[in-house]
Amino acid sequence: MKIKTGRPNRIKAAFGGLAAVANLLLGLYFCGLGILGLAAGGDMFVPLVPVSPENAAVALLLLGSFAVLASLVAISGGRLLRIPLLVWAVALSLALAAAVFRSDYRFDGIESFKTHGLMLLGSLVLVYASWVRFKTPPPARPSY
Repeated sequence: MKIKTGRPNRIKAAFGGLAAVANLLLGLYFCGLGILGLAAGGDMFVPLVPVSPENAAVALLLLGSFAVLASLVAISGGRLLRIPLLVWAVALSLALAAAVFRSDYRFDGIESFKTHGLMLLGSLVLVYASWVRFKTPPPARPSY
């Protein structure tokens, strides 16, 4: 019986690539929210972002820019260049988990609780997928 070693299977590679694409889309969404907030005057109330309403648009724009940059670098680079994607995914999950324990955050009802739970679960899946992306070796370069 032979055990294959060395090359990752295609499912793990696709799952890790999906993490980079999902984080890229999330970063673009945050950038869009930040740009809309700046265009509307800059004052936004985002209960999950622990900043003042005056700074929320800029914070969303900066967070989105970091997510886009981390995703693009993780797609194109080697293993060390995938670290920012993993840092972004962990920071996102920690921020969603910490929002529940802040004294000024309240759920509006069971639907709000379910939505937050699904967002937290999705962010944990993104952490796992980013970890898989980080651990997947880069594709082998052709030797000439």
